[in-house]
Amino acid sequence: MNEHEILKSVYKDFFGVESESINKESSKEEQKQIDMKKIFDDINNLYITEESKELLKKIIEYMRKYNENIEKNYVNFSLVLKINNNKTRDAINGILYNASINYNYIESRDRLSLSLYKTKDKYDLSKVSFLRLYDIKGLGLESDNDNKKFIYDLEEYLDNDKKKAVIIEGTSDEVDTFFLGREELLDKYFNYVIDGINPDIQDVYNYILEKVMIDDDLKVSLLDYITKTYDNSCDYIEYQDKLIKYISFNKELPKLDNNKSIEEIFKDLEELVGLKKVKKVLYELVDVMKLKEKAGDELKIKDINLHMVFLGNPGTGKTTIARIIAGILYELGYVKENKLIEVSVKDLVAEYVGQTAPKTMSVIERSMNGVL
Repeated sequence: MNEHEILKSVYKDFFGVESESINKESSKEEQKQIDMKKIFDDINNLYITEESKELLKKIIEYMRKYNENIEKNYVNFSLVLKINNNKTRDAINGILYNASINYNYIESRDRLSLSLYKTKDKYDLSKVSFLRLYDIKGLGLESDNDNKKFIYDLEEYLDNDKKKAVIIEGTSDEVDTFFLGREELLDKYFNYVIDGINPDIQDVYNYILEKVMIDDDLKVSLLDYITKTYDNSCDYIEYQDKLIKYISFNKELPKLDNNKSIEEIFKDLEELVGLKKVKKVLYELVDVMKLKEKAGDELKIKDINLHMVFLGNPGTGKTTIARIIAGILYELGYVKENKLIEVSVKDLVAEYVGQTAPKTMSVIERSMNGVL
């Protein structure tokens, strides 16, 4: 029976018959039940998917049952956290570490939090029972030899018989990049994935209202501001903290970016000398995009391929036109952010074999929702 089946078979209903019988045994067991309920409440308050909440509860419940000899098979819980903020990551690490100690599920209390920007630093995994790996994109900046050495050390550590827990954490994109080309490592050792979610606009609004005192007019403006600026894929902790600090100090909201309208963008375009064919193509492109948006499903228009190639000598306006196009696409709602990410060959090609893919992925991540 594999680890997933073991876990699935033992987790039914924590507040069921078994727990009730345990509660009746002694006041000590009652305290255990209370502690477990608090852990479950903490898990329920996390911004992670419902499936991830259930998985965490199953893991904690399995630790308890193993400690009480209800379960005989030891399962190494090596987890991947796909979460975009440190607060939720820290909370999950704290829950798992405390449960591991309370239920004697790991060999010792020794734990290590290791930034993968610092893999050249000396680290000794031999005594570690709880290993947390963060800043995982840092591994892509190491030399190929350092990179391979760290993965070799990690696999050796994962293969030993020590009772331990290993957690790799980062944003969804960072985690996917880390395991790119290392699918065997993922499939062999990391069977449990926790996926984070972000609060919705109303949750963010209510949270900020709890932290700052503002009048009714500003409350209305605040909701409008959050609606326009909150990106559901951002680090919501950082977003909330910045906004709270700004409002607390200034007693007003930050100014929204004054993005140019389509008319203003084309005015800038017309001021450029020459480029008649380019201007004509851009006008036609905008007309088709507007028509497609207004017509919806009533008019069948083939999807527009917006990838473009600009050819020309230095100084002929390639980058200027790219910035204009970025503004146009943003105003028409085809990209979420008015940004243009510029890269050259040196930003994509790495010095060592194996580093080009992570560097390229990093550039793609930065340009998401904008223009590259």
